[in-house]
Amino acid sequence: MNENDVKSNEINLIALAGLLHDIGKFGQRAEIPIDMQSYDKNLYCPFFNGYHSHIHAIYTADFLKSVVSKQTDNSKPIHALIGDESFENISARHHRVYDNGTAKEWIVAMADRIASGFERDKFDKYNETPDPGNFKEIRLESVFDESKRYKLDVFDYEHLNSVENYQGSAQEYRTLYDKFLNDLQLLLKKPKKNFQNGIEFLLKKYTTYIPSSTYKTKANIPLFDHLKTTAVFASALYAYHKDDMSIEKIRDYDDKKFLLIAGDFFGIQNFIFSDLPTKHAAKILRGKSAFIQIFTKVIARHICEVLELSHFSIISDSAGKFEILAANNKTTREKLEKLQKEINDWFLEETFGQSGIGISSVSASADDFTSGKFQTFRETLSKQVEGRKYQKFDLTQVEPVFEIETKDNPHLCKKCGKRFKKNKNDESCTFCERFG
Repeated sequence: MNENDVKSNEINLIALAGLLHDIGKFGQRAEIPIDMQSYDKNLYCPFFNGYHSHIHAIYTADFLKSVVSKQTDNSKPIHALIGDESFENISARHHRVYDNGTAKEWIVAMADRIASGFERDKFDKYNETPDPGNFKEIRLESVFDESKRYKLDVFDYEHLNSVENYQGSAQEYRTLYDKFLNDLQLLLKKPKKNFQNGIEFLLKKYTTYIPSSTYKTKANIPLFDHLKTTAVFASALYAYHKDDMSIEKIRDYDDKKFLLIAGDFFGIQNFIFSDLPTKHAAKILRGKSAFIQIFTKVIARHICEVLELSHFSIISDSAGKFEILAANNKTTREKLEKLQKEINDWFLEETFGQSGIGISSVSASADDFTSGKFQTFRETLSKQVEGRKYQKFDLTQVEPVFEIETKDNPHLCKKCGKRFKKNKNDESCTFCERFG
C-alpha cells in the first residue's frame, strides 16, 4: 500500500471517527452496562469540582472497542488502529484532548467544536458544566414550536409529528438501542465496502430523534445532524492538514482552510420537459427526474474521489444540488476547474448546452462557522451559484455552433429530433433511450 492509499484510508477512518464520536450519548442514556473500572476516566472525561463529567465519552470508547474487537486488519469495516493510534481514542477523546492529545485526536476534537458552534476557548467552559440529572428524559424539541417534543423512535414518516410537552423515560432509549444493535450486527456481516454507507443510514434511522445536547443549549438539534456535521469537518480538516499535522495549525480558527463547494444542475425544466413526445410521456418524465437525482449524487461522489475526500464530506445531494466541504488549497481549486470542464464537455455533447452543472465555491475559516459570520459567507456562495447560471459554458474554449439537421431527416431520433438514432433501424438516440 503506497502513501496515497494510506492517506486515502486514513481520511475515511478519521471521518468515521468523527461520525461516531458521540455515539456514547446513545448508550449512556440507554443505561447500557459497561465495566467503568476498565477505563481511565482521566483519559476521556473532563475533571472539575471533584468529579468527572461527560461520561458519554467512555461509552463511545466502549462501543468502538466492542465493535472493533478482533477486527485489527484492513479487511474489516473498522480496524483498531489509524496508523499507529487507537481508533477509539481518536474518536472518544474530544473532551479531554488537551492532555497530550495527538494531531488526529485534535482533528476530531476541532471538528466537534466547530460542528457545535463553539468559538475558540468557549468549548472549555462548556466542559466545565455538570451533566443535568434528567438528561435521559429530555426529548428533541420541534424547531417550529418549542413546547412540542418528538417521541423517541426510529426516523420514518410515521413519527414526524411532535407532541406537546412530551417527556420520555430511559427505558425508551434502551428499547431503541437494542434495535440499533440488532441492525448493526447485520451490517457487520456485510462486505466492508458497504459499511460506511450502512452505518450512516443506521445512525440516521436511530439517532434523528435523539437530542444532541440537553444542557445550556436548546435540545432542538438531532444527534445524527451533529454526528454527520462533525464527520464533514473532520474529513476537510484531515485533507487540509494531512501533509503538516501541526496541532497549533489544526487549532487555528483564522486560517481559511475550508472550501465550501456548491453544485447546481441548471436547465432542469428544459431537461425534463423539452422534446417530450406524447407517447410514453409519463414514463419518460419519471426517468428524467430520477436521472437528475442519481446524476447529482454520482457527480458529488465523483468530486469526493477526485479531491481524495471521504464521502462523508458531502453535506447534501438532492434535487439537482449538492454541497461538499473540502480543503482550501491550490490542488483542490485546480481539480475543480478540470472537473467543471469535463462536466461542461459532457453536457455540451449530450444536451447541446441547454442543461449543465455549475460548480461554485467559497473559502471559509473555522471562525466563519462559529462567530455569526456563517450567513454572510453563505450569501456570498449563493451569489456565486446564481452568477454561474449566466456563465454556464466558456464558449471561447469550445465550438459554439452545433450542426443539428432538420427534423424531417429520417436518421434523427423520433423523440428529441436533435440527435442521430442509435442505429438506422432504431427509433431513439442513445440519450433518449435512457428514459424509455
